[in-house]
Amino acid sequence: MHPDDRSRAANAFREAALQGGHHCIEFRVVLPDGQVRWLRSVGTFLHDAGGGPSTATGILEDVTEDRERQRHLERQAQLLELAHDSIIVLDRNSRITYWNQGAEALYGYTREQALGSVAHELLRTRFPVSLRECLDLLEAHGFWEGVLHHARADGSQVVVASRWALHRGEDGQPDAILEINRDITDSQRAHAALARERELMQRLVDSIPVMIVRYHPDARVIELNREFERLTGWSTGDARNADLMAACYPDPECREEVRAFMQAAGGGWKDLRMTTRDGRVLETSWSNIRLSDDTLVGIGIDITERNRVQKRLSDILDTVPGVVWEAWGQPDGDAQRIGFVSSYAETLLGYTVEEWLATPNFWLSIVHPDDRAEAARRAAEAFARGGAHTNEFRWIARDGRPIWVSAHAIVVRDESGQPAGMRGVTLDISQRKRAEEALAARSRENEALNERLRNAMRETHHRVKNNLQIIAGMVEMAALGASESVPVAEVRRLGSHVRTLAAVHELLTQKAREDPDAGGISAPEVLERLVSLVRTTTPGREVYLRADDLRLSARQGTALGLIANELVSNAFKYGSGRVEVTLRAERLRAVLQVRDGGPGFPEGFDPARDGSTGLELVDMLARWDLGGSVEFTNSSEGGACASVIIPLAESR
Repeated sequence: MHPDDRSRAANAFREAALQGGHHCIEFRVVLPDGQVRWLRSVGTFLHDAGGGPSTATGILEDVTEDRERQRHLERQAQLLELAHDSIIVLDRNSRITYWNQGAEALYGYTREQALGSVAHELLRTRFPVSLRECLDLLEAHGFWEGVLHHARADGSQVVVASRWALHRGEDGQPDAILEINRDITDSQRAHAALARERELMQRLVDSIPVMIVRYHPDARVIELNREFERLTGWSTGDARNADLMAACYPDPECREEVRAFMQAAGGGWKDLRMTTRDGRVLETSWSNIRLSDDTLVGIGIDITERNRVQKRLSDILDTVPGVVWEAWGQPDGDAQRIGFVSSYAETLLGYTVEEWLATPNFWLSIVHPDDRAEAARRAAEAFARGGAHTNEFRWIARDGRPIWVSAHAIVVRDESGQPAGMRGVTLDISQRKRAEEALAARSRENEALNERLRNAMRETHHRVKNNLQIIAGMVEMAALGASESVPVAEVRRLGSHVRTLAAVHELLTQKAREDPDAGGISAPEVLERLVSLVRTTTPGREVYLRADDLRLSARQGTALGLIANELVSNAFKYGSGRVEVTLRAERLRAVLQVRDGGPGFPEGFDPARDGSTGLELVDMLARWDLGGSVEFTNSSEGGACASVIIPLAESR
């Protein structure tokens, strides 16, 4: 035995003998001619009954040529030490004869630990097929490659891309296997993760209730998902064998518009009406995105039901007798936009829905100029405060009509709780406003009527009081010249004055009913009423009346009636012929004259001395109630003439 191998081989044989079982030990021997040969001892140690080694059987095989070939391979393998891949050389029995640094780094086994071990046992290899099948393919083709799963020294798993190359000796028989393993654990994991993601994505694409189409830039379909097929009846296979664009959009102009929208891939949404395979029309909404490989993906949703619900909601809103609306942004800002307005806006005001949606802050722009500032202020305060509020103002319709409205709104907040917009309904309250104005006018009218009634009551009370005072005065005057009894004539004269007072009172009351705002009484009417009474009570005497138009106060009219009644009564009593009653209105005065055709007043007549109580009444009324005076004269034609001068104001 070669001296360099003697100690190693002896230890190996000793350990094999102690352990028992099979052994395989290689060592060198020196032949008598000095030649060095490599031998391989393969055998079995048997133990006796006491458990100690007793005998050994086996064979010795000359493996010198194998060793030479192995050394040759090892020399070649030295060139591969710098490689990062794991390079292993195996003999015909799959035992490791070469283990490079890449293998050490990959598996964690040193060269000493690996050499002589069976590779698939050391690395606990999991093959894609059986080991026998792999070796058969290797022998048949000279190489084999595939993915293997190995275990490192620390027990962790590693996945390698393995390539085996078969080396044949001079006799053509296989004598070694070169195995190169590249670590693909990370790429395999990434590949598996990618595969899982692809599977997940495919399942999502096939299960979500959204149509998804992947297509080329020229709109040729690459793939359709299940929802597209379910809704339209078209499959990916159908799309590859037919012009799906023409089938879904039969109208050429519409089809080109859709194609341009798809190729633009702007990201926005567009509502489209698609024709299904069975001829139905489907209402859809689509958006498109462009991928890095320049292919495009269309995402579509079926909005048929949504549109039906919106149509129903719109129909319901159209029955609301008010403008239903939604607006976003500050209500008094130029950027506020109307997001929705019901069609009743056009019915009420004449402005189209499109005008409302296209014009920022449109609602405020049509508010009556007199109401605009206050309406904007109230809306801004409500927006900042939040909650519900009511705002009343006038809108100007397209035809110029002002329309009173009441806006009932609530503030809408965003996710952070800040005011974002408002929504509500604005009602036409013009009829209510007209009713309120009519009620207010009626209230004012009633108040005016009540005030006139109060004034009339005060005037009536005043006239009644004055009349009673006059009657009391006349009674007292009549009583001054009598003893225990009053003459019948005097009582009749008092009755005549009372009738005069009643006639004037009746005239005043009648005029107040006809014209509540009329002030005073017409002097001609007082005199006509008096003359009518006289003609009734004194038939056979002619009374002539001529009076200018003149208005007097109630007190003056009453005094004028009593004075005329007294003077006419005296003319009937003491005069003769026709009695003339005239009333002349001059610039600053009026003159009442009563004439008769009798003998006239006696010479030196003094009413204070010679007159009766009646003439005293005339003088008193003329001075105190009319602010004038009385003159008693005889006319040149004969007969008495009594003249009452009544001062008049400039503005009569």
